Amino acid sequence: MGTFKSEDEMQLLGCSITCLSNLIYSMEEDLQQNALNSLGDINQRILYLLKEENDNIISEVKEAIYEWLSTLVQIVHENFSIMDEVIEFVFKSADLDDMIIDDGEEDNENELMKQDDDEAKYKGMNIRTNCLDEKAAALHLMGVFAEYLPLPFGSYRKRLVSLLKDNCNG
Repeated sequence: MGTFKSEDEMQLLGCSITCLSNLIYSMEEDLQQNALNSLGDINQRILYLLKEENDNIISEVKEAIYEWLSTLVQIVHENFSIMDEVIEFVFKSADLDDMIIDDGEEDNENELMKQDDDEAKYKGMNIRTNCLDEKAAALHLMGVFAEYLPLPFGSYRKRLVSLLKDNCNG
């Protein structure tokens, strides 16, 4: 797999993986397996990115890889045999610090009234970051694992529940 020269190239790669995932998922069920088989080594290249280039790829690519894996699981079900190979990467992404900064101070209504209208409109706006999208895709993939691969995923359930509790109590 080639080295990426720029963030733009990695963003294009992430978009391509997402598009491929959506294309395969949109096909009629009886055509999906043939389409997967016709991809050749693309699946291996995508897995290589996750397993061997994980520290060198941007969040958008990881998010796309998790979407791809989710699609694969939903198509091949119990024939998805690589969960144990990828699960630690998925947990690592699912446990990312979302980098939301809370200074502990509550907004004062009078202070909001003093701000001009444009500034006040955006005061409480939540901006999704690439990190948060990667985390959400990883959590979604684990939900897909739990639904489609209940027996193999069983040994990871407690760990996932603990992670979800931490996220909810955050």
